[in-house]
Amino acid sequence: MNYHHSDIVRKMPTEIMSYIFQWCIADVSANGLDSASRKDVFMPFTLGSVCRSWRQIVWSSPYLWTHVSIKPISNPNTVDLVELVSEWLSRSKALPILVHVYASTDNDRVQTLHWKSTLEVLAQSSERWCEFHSHLPVSSLQYLCGQMGDTPLMQTLDFTRWADDNYFGTPVDVKLWKNHIPKPSKVYLDNEFYFEAVNINWSAATDVEVYFPIGDCLKVLKDAPLLDACDFTVLTRPWQSTLTWMHINHQNLKDLSVHTRRFCPELFSSITLPRLAMFQYQIRGVHRDPNQPNDLSLLPFFERSAFPLTHLSIQGTAFTYDYMRALLRAAPSITHLSLKQIFPLYALLQPDELEQVMPAALLIELSETSGVQPTTLDSSSSIILPYLQSLQFNVDFPFPWNRVPDVFGPPSDFNNPRRRPLYSFEVSIDYLPSRIDQDTTSRLRALREVGAQIRFKGFNGDPLVV
Repeated sequence: MNYHHSDIVRKMPTEIMSYIFQWCIADVSANGLDSASRKDVFMPFTLGSVCRSWRQIVWSSPYLWTHVSIKPISNPNTVDLVELVSEWLSRSKALPILVHVYASTDNDRVQTLHWKSTLEVLAQSSERWCEFHSHLPVSSLQYLCGQMGDTPLMQTLDFTRWADDNYFGTPVDVKLWKNHIPKPSKVYLDNEFYFEAVNINWSAATDVEVYFPIGDCLKVLKDAPLLDACDFTVLTRPWQSTLTWMHINHQNLKDLSVHTRRFCPELFSSITLPRLAMFQYQIRGVHRDPNQPNDLSLLPFFERSAFPLTHLSIQGTAFTYDYMRALLRAAPSITHLSLKQIFPLYALLQPDELEQVMPAALLIELSETSGVQPTTLDSSSSIILPYLQSLQFNVDFPFPWNRVPDVFGPPSDFNNPRRRPLYSFEVSIDYLPSRIDQDTTSRLRALREVGAQIRFKGFNGDPLVV
């Protein structure tokens, strides 16, 4: 249906047509660049090819040209990328633009004068950039950033470094920006960059996701006082041993995720986070050292921060139950608890020891206090997790299903305001489970009938569904 074939389209005001066309453009900012195909990005050309009237509307609608996505082309003689980028930018007028630049580590393409000229033209519009997404070899990224002017509208920096890029053959002190330093609120660095090279102004950052050694993670916390959410993938690099460790009392951070391959006492002993509400701690590669089962820096961090923690997720380490219990008592405000692959090697335990370790020991203690709630919210109470609403396990061994019903208490008390407000229980299993006995199955079904959300994920589906 175009201008010549439809009376409705002919009579529709140009402003309305332009507004409708905006809905044809993928919201890359909200949905992420990976969700937008190149067809989505070049939708203005598709719309403009329908008829002359549509083309006039599209060409004169600046909003349709505010997402600039470029990549090197194999044959510059077929398409003048410099001219295309220049024309695209001119059609966006003075509106803020979102920039996505993609190039592989193919040196034959990214080292050409045509590609560098394209980057230079793009950099001339930097005062209008509100988001900058880069999947470039570091050489191209450094060249582009070095050509940029001021970036007063910059809100998001999103850099991905190619794994085969010879980045660590470059000097540590090579800066991305030479003259004008960006001051973004969101910073995402996928794969490792030198902290010194990413020479941005961190003072406005509120949301950060980075791959850094511990010392550089601490620098981010120090330099970003407005930080609200932070995701650290902690790396081990030889130069971090020369850093001077500092203690950071961050008064704003509410959401912290730490991914590491080993315990991080240098990190947790160096921070105090009094406003932390969500904490995820993941050991990549299950840590089950019988000589050092607990990360001893976590409990002092919990006690020192005295934070209003509501969401806690721990994955990949076999804490003893006594240590886990101490952590939970230090954070009585927890409402959502997720424990994934944090359990001991069951093959080494005797049958009479199984209920003394996680998760059975936790389920037993929760069942003993399922109908009791303290009147004050502090760590002095002997009751753990008094405000727990959701409990999640991921296990690779036989799970003690028979302990689950008692954690909720009798179905008749499910809506009793004095009971622990637990309503959701989920178990994901990575093994072929044994059959749940009939009595336990009946009790779990009865809890479901009164509103409990009990979910099992893994082999053979849900054992409670007949």
